[in-house]
Amino acid sequence: MTGAAAPTFGLLAPLYRPRGGPAGVPGGTPAEDGLVRVVRDGLVDAIWLRDLPVVPTGDDDTGQGTDPFAHLSHLAGLGAVPAVVGTASVILGTRHPLVLARAALTAQAHSGGRLVLGLGTGGKPAMNAALGVADRTLDAFAQEWRAVCRALRGDVGDGVTLRMPLPVPPPPVYLATTDTDRWRAVDGTPDGWLAFAGTEPAFVGQHDDLCRISGRRVETAVRFDLTVMPPDEGATDPVPVRGRAAGSIDQLARLLARWRRLPVDHLLVNIRSPDPVGDLRRLREA
Repeated sequence: MTGAAAPTFGLLAPLYRPRGGPAGVPGGTPAEDGLVRVVRDGLVDAIWLRDLPVVPTGDDDTGQGTDPFAHLSHLAGLGAVPAVVGTASVILGTRHPLVLARAALTAQAHSGGRLVLGLGTGGKPAMNAALGVADRTLDAFAQEWRAVCRALRGDVGDGVTLRMPLPVPPPPVYLATTDTDRWRAVDGTPDGWLAFAGTEPAFVGQHDDLCRISGRRVETAVRFDLTVMPPDEGATDPVPVRGRAAGSIDQLARLLARWRRLPVDHLLVNIRSPDPVGDLRRLREA
């Protein structure tokens, strides 16, 4: 991707909140969560799934708690595979690198080579502690990253092989990070960067830093968690904080329009609304 074309417009699941969530907002199961509908209706170019094995009690960042690789393969079996499918992101350290590589290559095969593998290091302290990845050193992160990338290329050690029934090329691997030092720790080797939306100058500045470290233009995927509010004529346009922004549908459409003009390859939109399909359609049309 060159960045000259318009970025893909992707849904970051879930489309609906879990059962038992806010009144009037339907829940869903993997078979009926609305992802098939939005793909078949052409509302999105991409589906991105998170890796949230557990979430802190009371955290509102709940929803798609299914295993992302199993869920992507499920969608592929239903014929609901858009141009891009991605993970945003799989937490390093919670699976052995060889097991993680096998899962990613399986999803890559089932999706017809459309996977973008996003890898990250968690971020929620209680979740990290429960998963046993709290306080991991920068060196441990770098070793884990390199081991996964080697395994995706078939380098799995002496005396063993990772043999897939249908050989596929490894997917591009994006690093989800807010820390430039993590990028340096892996020598600028990620194929892309998974970022939270924030202030536009800060994003451009960090992207420039990553490009300098890597010696090339770095592909980007930017995450938005958008809450749709009733129109308020006096409200100012929102500025995202770690991807989160709330505003009217027109304000949110303007926000995304500005980001489409930045060096962004993929927009990941998690929409929080009583009518997520309708509002997703409005954002797409805008």
